[in-house]
Amino acid sequence: MAKSQKTNRYRLPYARQAFARVFEAGVDRTVAFVDVETTGLSAKTDRITQFAGIRFRFNSETKTFTELETIDTLINIGFPLDPLISEKTHITDEMLAAAPKESEAFGAIAEFLSGIDCFIGYNESFDFGFVSELYRRHNLAFAPPERFDVMIMFRDLVTVYQSYPCHQGGAARYFGIKVGKDSLHNALNDIRLTYTLFKQMFADYSAKPVPDSQKGLPVPFIIAKWFWHSDRTVRQNRIYFLTSFRVPGENQNTTLKIWYEVGDRSFGVDTGQKKTTIFDLDMERFVERVLAYMGVDRVEDLSHLPDVA
Repeated sequence: MAKSQKTNRYRLPYARQAFARVFEAGVDRTVAFVDVETTGLSAKTDRITQFAGIRFRFNSETKTFTELETIDTLINIGFPLDPLISEKTHITDEMLAAAPKESEAFGAIAEFLSGIDCFIGYNESFDFGFVSELYRRHNLAFAPPERFDVMIMFRDLVTVYQSYPCHQGGAARYFGIKVGKDSLHNALNDIRLTYTLFKQMFADYSAKPVPDSQKGLPVPFIIAKWFWHSDRTVRQNRIYFLTSFRVPGENQNTTLKIWYEVGDRSFGVDTGQKKTTIFDLDMERFVERVLAYMGVDRVEDLSHLPDVA
């Protein structure tokens, strides 16, 4: 666990654990790097305007990736784009009018994603959320065996130790990768950059040990929960948990409010709240209790709950 008393935040090492299961298990894998451009931020109400992906075969012996297939398709959403979205993505209503409708594009997308062992993206939960909703609208479920976020990979290796923006452009600048101003927010360009960043960090991340649980530390019990919505951005929305635990050596339980932040996908406590910090708790086991309490399988699924999205 990375310790930062300044932020007092905990990020579960689930990305590192997924990396070990996919790329360090001695088994060849088929992986898909995916990026989408959309009409907005809500996977429930907005739509995909561009889907791009690159499919690779990972050789576990040589640690190399062989490109198998590339897909890049615009999708006719059937309604006008917001001018701000069009300006940002350089996708116009005219371009979408000539593109296949969602029902037509879905077949090629589903074929591209069929049989993959891992779904990979940059801020992967955003792309996964939209792809999952696309499948749901076609009465299917999208459930790849593993998912991996290259943004968290970058954050684990770099931004945990220094202040540096973890968005894709910031990661490219950190590694000295030149990116044209107009090339970002094109799904195919973005996913090519994601793969380049992934390969840049692959060896260092492979050598990074999987953190052990914080054995012997208290594991908070959840008493209640509530949702808090930011006035600024949905990414700052939080789930608060009122918890109780016994500090070793003390005779009575301590109560503590622990929050989960949607955009950062981190857990923390409010600054100045009692003397206990996030680093005094067994957060890995607490997160297991959170998932059971909320009825979800993965930490990132908390960000897609209706009450917080």
